[in-house]
Amino acid sequence: MAYFNTMRDSAPFALGISRSTPELKKLKSPPPQILAPPHDLVPKTYVCDLWAVNGTLDNAQVKIEIRLYDIATGVLCDEKSLDSLSLLSNRTTELMEDLSVDDKTAVQAIMRDTHNGHVIARASDWPQPLKYVTLCTSPDVDVSVLDDKLEIRARAPVKGLVVSVVPDDRDVDFEDNGVDVFPDDVYTILAPGLKKDDKVDVRYYGSDF
Repeated sequence: MAYFNTMRDSAPFALGISRSTPELKKLKSPPPQILAPPHDLVPKTYVCDLWAVNGTLDNAQVKIEIRLYDIATGVLCDEKSLDSLSLLSNRTTELMEDLSVDDKTAVQAIMRDTHNGHVIARASDWPQPLKYVTLCTSPDVDVSVLDDKLEIRARAPVKGLVVSVVPDDRDVDFEDNGVDVFPDDVYTILAPGLKKDDKVDVRYYGSDF
């Protein structure tokens, strides 16, 4: 999972999301050490900053979709769209600052090609620590196995979904894995060598292994 996460963040086009509290964001140096329990679990309001990276040598026209979902229910709380955005070559473009979210909300950002609507990059952000987050008990994850690819759908946000072929002696090369899946967004994973009658095992954060 670490490999695929690094691969996505190091792609020529990438999205980034950073979550903080307004108080921590204002600090100019690391916060003082607190000799107390490690996590303050009082409900908080957070702010998210979002940015896009164009690591190529050409400018690009893209569309950015930003969606906020209630993690426990899958309800879409808010959505924003940045249409016909120009990403200058070889640099980072700041998209949004101080987007207000709470500790029950996951944020998804999608970058699309303006011309054909194809997904170029995705990013997501979740409240931390994850072990205190109330997950959806029935996210209704659906994985369609097709020739050379998978299509993954879910009714509620799903963290760190991993797919593997059963039995694992098949020569199948997943080009992505360990993904976060959100409602209203079909996540396609190319998998050369996969056959539509193959059986796949699906696991994700909080599922029964």
